[in-house]
Amino acid sequence: MIRFVDPAQAQSLSEFFGDSKNQIFNGAAGSKNLGTVLLFVDFVITKTLDLVTWVGFIMVLYSAYLYFTAYGEESKAENAKKTLIWSIVGLIVVGLAKLIVGIINRELS
Repeated sequence: MIRFVDPAQAQSLSEFFGDSKNQIFNGAAGSKNLGTVLLFVDFVITKTLDLVTWVGFIMVLYSAYLYFTAYGEESKAENAKKTLIWSIVGLIVVGLAKLIVGIINRELS
């Protein structure tokens, strides 16, 4: 069950996490609930990017498995190479997405 932080608890949470998140916990632009929504969105984006990173890493390992089990068959080796290339491209895209999210988080706090 997903539960947002009660605005009455926001001050104690900001003390727990430090002053850098104080503005987000207390809300911005006069909205009391904006801080909790931003924290929830940040949590979802971060966890999704972490999951996609693991999937990309597993795909790299899977492409290595495909390549080693090709046993000289050119079509299987070619398929493994394509899987490896697209797995690496995906990991690069996820890395850039994490960089962008980090920049946005730094600007918001």
